[in-house]
Amino acid sequence: MSDPRKPKAAATVILLRQAEAQGFEVFLTRRPDAMPFLGGMYCYPGGTVTRDDMTPRMLDRCSGLTPKQAQKILGAHYRPLEAIGFWIASVREVFEEVGVLLAADATGAKLSMTSERAARLALRHGELTLVTLHK
Repeated sequence: MSDPRKPKAAATVILLRQAEAQGFEVFLTRRPDAMPFLGGMYCYPGGTVTRDDMTPRMLDRCSGLTPKQAQKILGAHYRPLEAIGFWIASVREVFEEVGVLLAADATGAKLSMTSERAARLALRHGELTLVTLHK
């Protein structure tokens, strides 16, 4: 008999880039062998949506997609702030897991930082959030 647990809200990102000749290259990551769930398997980067992904302060850092637009895409069963949380979680998870930062600073320029590795570890351990990442 299976365990009837409620599934967690999660976001996954499929990163593509045009291949040199034709078609696309798809980015996958390999889960560590020691992970209890699907250890050793290849997957797209992503993970759980957290409360921090749905705060008004985080929303102030977002551009390009409104909470209402996110709700329309995902479905009316999500509140607008919950819906945009999936996009925010995907940006955070891709950076945490594989170091690809899909973010810009307040001027629209690529967000840069002095220590990407330290920032990724701090995000993973809850010592930093995406809101404070650029500071």
